[in-house]
Amino acid sequence: LIILIFASLVSTLLYAMASKLVEDSLHMRKNGRSKTPEAKSGIQRKEHPGFLRAYEGLREQKKGNAFYEDAYRWMLESEPEKLSVLSKDGLRLRGDLFQHSNARGTALLLPGWTDVKEYLYAEAKLLHDCGLNVLVVDERAHGESEGEYTTFGAKESEDAWQWIDLLKAMGHQKLMIMGRSMGAATTMLAAAKDTEHTLLCAIEDAGFTSMHDEMTYFVRHRAGWVPPLLFSILIALATPIIKKRAGFDVAAASPIAHLPECKVPMLFIHGQEDRFVPYHMMPALFNAHPGPKESLSVPGAAHVCSLLEDTAGYQKTVQAFIDRYYQS
Repeated sequence: LIILIFASLVSTLLYAMASKLVEDSLHMRKNGRSKTPEAKSGIQRKEHPGFLRAYEGLREQKKGNAFYEDAYRWMLESEPEKLSVLSKDGLRLRGDLFQHSNARGTALLLPGWTDVKEYLYAEAKLLHDCGLNVLVVDERAHGESEGEYTTFGAKESEDAWQWIDLLKAMGHQKLMIMGRSMGAATTMLAAAKDTEHTLLCAIEDAGFTSMHDEMTYFVRHRAGWVPPLLFSILIALATPIIKKRAGFDVAAASPIAHLPECKVPMLFIHGQEDRFVPYHMMPALFNAHPGPKESLSVPGAAHVCSLLEDTAGYQKTVQAFIDRYYQS
């Protein structure tokens, strides 16, 4: 009887720990971690906390980066067109379209885990400087978009195609896609779904090989409250909880499993000092893609900080890559 009681207590504790892992990782509206649509609060664009947090984060990391300063001012002064689409499961997703006066194409730009679209002001400016319209969106359960749970690219890649179809319906041609972190995983998964050569090229910055790999890395290296002996058990227990609460299979969020079928030319970017999505995932992803493909490794760059760490090199590489596929 004592053994049964002990086993029951251990099982209950393990389930509670697995549940905490799921909630901390996927439930974006929990405890206000990703703000509900700020448009409802009456906050004006130039007072948007997303801009302010991103800007202050920059100043703490690397003061005086002229490109970031210019990009910040550009986004504040711009008046993007507000767009929205419905996801396949009925969520209203929202984004901002920055028009270029002499556009040669349009880019879809995807933020990462816990990010809002305003955080990508530098990447948006970079793509705009390349002669592109830029649609930067809030992923499901982030920012102004609806939803409770993120899915690490599984459903976000379907959402990306909802945005692409909207752009096509609006008359936009010569499309590309770019994302960072979870947005990079979404980019890879979405590009792998392109069977009609809709996308001219794709850029992924700091994407992970799979949700399973990233969860395992997170538990081992960043979730200090998890005892090492329980790593594998918690991942196994978390999988059905994710299916029940967030409505997707962890296996569906696996860019590395789908890249071998990808026909979209892709640029892979990663910081060598990334301690959130470890650098070793990038060579694995690069090798999984059949090509055409290119890569950029940035020494000294932490997670999604490659553009900040080597602004000139990043700009040059992205510009040349885009030029290659927008020649005609």
